[in-house]
Amino acid sequence: MVYESLLVAALVVAGGFLFVPAATGRLEGPPLLAFQLWLLLLVGGYFVWSWVRGGQTLAMKTWRLRVTAADGRPVGPARAVARFVAALLTLGISAGALVILYRDASAWLAWAALVPGAASLAAGFFDVQGRFLHDRLSGTKIVHEKTLAPPA
Repeated sequence: MVYESLLVAALVVAGGFLFVPAATGRLEGPPLLAFQLWLLLLVGGYFVWSWVRGGQTLAMKTWRLRVTAADGRPVGPARAVARFVAALLTLGISAGALVILYRDASAWLAWAALVPGAASLAAGFFDVQGRFLHDRLSGTKIVHEKTLAPPA
């Protein structure tokens, strides 16, 4: 997840550079909302496209991991979108809460927002199949490809 977050951060920075010249002045109100929506679509598109195209993001290729449907079939577009939305609602909300808590440790609602991410990670550690909560909700699983051929 750490390696994936570094790649996503680079994607967000690059996507931000594409959007910012279109904004005039400060980003607030509707332009800020449009910018945030653009970044959400950019990141979501990266994950969904990667999972549908081959089941792997760049970070997953490095670690020889692949997302499949729970029955082992390739992930289709609907299941990939469901997985992204489920991960966003569990891990994404908790990641946002960590940013808020970094600035204000007394924000009680941010502490409560850590629960979905913690539940997802706990599900991954305690589940017999090792599936995170967002995998269970979307009907997917992550498999390790021990027999993946080394790069040529």
